Amino acid sequence: MYVSRFSNLYQDALEPFLSGVVLTDPQQIAADVVQEILQSFVKSLPGVPALGVGEFPKALAKPIKNLTLSEKVESITTNSVNTNKSSYKARYIVVATDSISASKLVTNLSTSQVLSSTTSYFSTDEKIANSKNLVVSKNSKLVNSIVMSEVSKKYAPVGKSLVSATSLTNITEKEFKEELGKLWHTNTSSWESVARYEIQHSLPLHLPGKKKVGKLQINDWLFVIGDHMAIPSQQGAMQTGELVANKINQLMQ
Repeated sequence: MYVSRFSNLYQDALEPFLSGVVLTDPQQIAADVVQEILQSFVKSLPGVPALGVGEFPKALAKPIKNLTLSEKVESITTNSVNTNKSSYKARYIVVATDSISASKLVTNLSTSQVLSSTTSYFSTDEKIANSKNLVVSKNSKLVNSIVMSEVSKKYAPVGKSLVSATSLTNITEKEFKEELGKLWHTNTSSWESVARYEIQHSLPLHLPGKKKVGKLQINDWLFVIGDHMAIPSQQGAMQTGELVANKINQLMQ
């Protein structure tokens, strides 16, 4: 109903915007998931950590006194995690990985189809007009672009702008710059490529019919969390983590 009544708004703005959020045609995604994603944007102001997204896991890990890193988990057996270096016993085990990795560790766990994306970053001395806005276009090879240094000044040195752009296809640097020129209405020939990330497993595909939040408790001692178990986003990953943390806290009372 909403699509038919506001077709121009949807096609010109919402559809390309949502494509950049869910990394596919939004009409392939379960409606309740899309609605919750939109609500989260309406209710809050999106942003980024000043020192990068890596600050999230650092903040979560900080209270943990006994944290072991750089070990690969090879298998999980009853109340035991077996790595390439050791084995660890625990009353409760939480698998917090992507869908494919989780399915290799947890028997009979269904996998989600994963979506890929390519993001490139460019540096320019130019002061870009309207650069505080996320730019989308239904006619572009890019799903969106934003000047990251306008979101957080620490993302670039003084006098420089850091521009981010994402495509759902593996386009060339030349194509990125051509499309950025159209989106920002400027000459990008002098823009310098800073980094390029081709992410094969960017997000899980949340198809219609799939529960908004999956079954997180596998048995008495094993839990699975992640964006593939809820809304395909960091929001979904953190939501499932909170739900399982609260559940384990109840079990330990």
